[in-house]
Amino acid sequence: MSAVTGIAAAGNGQEMYAGRILAYDGLGQRLAKGVPAKDWRKVLDAANLNFRFHKDDVQDMAGNVIEGQQVVYREVVGGPNDGQRKHVGIVKMRHSLDGSQPEQMMEAAALANPGGTFETAGMLEKNCRLWVQMSGGDELVIDPKGANDRVGNYFTVTTMPNGDGATLFGDAFVRFNCTNVITSAIRGSDWLFRIRHTQSHADRVTAAVKAIAAARTHREIAAATFTELFETAFSTKQFENVVTTLHGARPEDNVKGRLTKWETMRDQHMWAWNAAHNAAIRETAWGAWQSVLEVSQWMRTMQDTPHGRENFYAAGAGFDGPTNDLRRKSLVLVGARAGVKV
Repeated sequence: MSAVTGIAAAGNGQEMYAGRILAYDGLGQRLAKGVPAKDWRKVLDAANLNFRFHKDDVQDMAGNVIEGQQVVYREVVGGPNDGQRKHVGIVKMRHSLDGSQPEQMMEAAALANPGGTFETAGMLEKNCRLWVQMSGGDELVIDPKGANDRVGNYFTVTTMPNGDGATLFGDAFVRFNCTNVITSAIRGSDWLFRIRHTQSHADRVTAAVKAIAAARTHREIAAATFTELFETAFSTKQFENVVTTLHGARPEDNVKGRLTKWETMRDQHMWAWNAAHNAAIRETAWGAWQSVLEVSQWMRTMQDTPHGRENFYAAGAGFDGPTNDLRRKSLVLVGARAGVKV
């Protein structure tokens, strides 16, 4: 199976591994060569993220206006799709439509991280959130003369294009050897920072600068933790115990295929633990955690939700609460068994 499905049969993981792309690239549009922070306006045009919003009255079947509600349309400004409209939804009258929200988000990100580059951008259709991915500085190299395990640093920024909702700054890592995205609080330092939409533009920029500073502190704590996990031995038996704790003991019967599913899950974890691209970190606590993350991100089956089918790449990129919760939960389990504070 390809990585797009998120399903890999036991023993077929190498085929899936070969087809992976960075989750952000699968979710949005990669910006050629990256866009320097100072040129943030180009990102809005290149990724068609420059929108204007319109409201119209909502009418019932008889043509009567329904008080207190309006329908919202999103119109593209500039570029090849200039003027194109798309229905967004019905909002309460109290919701403001601040068309400058995307511009404010981009400017705040650029001022907070002037040395970064915008690399990918897009829109989460489920809740109409705009998002961008920025480089966050030099990559972390764990054991440079040995395992040479490279971990990239990134910021993600998301906002509601109509001004109704907070802007979120996230501190994310990508382990390049398996393209795992890492989003997790570590040692009491959070990875996600919220900027209230009710603040003035000047206050939003100030808050963005503080968020980036906090994210850099989180990054330093994370780097030290990742290195300590790598330096801590972790046996296959300990890894199997983590998997059992996360997913439960082996079922005694195959009612509704639960034994088959459990065995497939276990085989996927053991494949990741023993995979060639993880050989340099095997038998370490870092390798145990990355193996769990690899299965949760790349070998998962997409679920149907009240909002429609789960987006494979959105979950991988850090825009899915349950996936982020599992990243933290598995880190806590590995840390507890390894004796490492996480």
